Amino acid sequence: MRVKLNRILDILVDKFTCRGVDAGCLDERQIEKVSGGKVRQKSGCKSGYRN
Repeated sequence: MRVKLNRILDILVDKFTCRGVDAGCLDERQIEKVSGGKVRQKSGCKSGYRN
């Protein structure tokens, strides 16, 4: 499941890049295990991020 999560994160970073948003502003949090052998990771934008 972590492989699938990494693929989704790569797609998200590509979408950020296409829209001119620096992927460094992405705030990745800890990966959580949920029922059914699945994983979840919450993400957000860092506050006050500058290049």
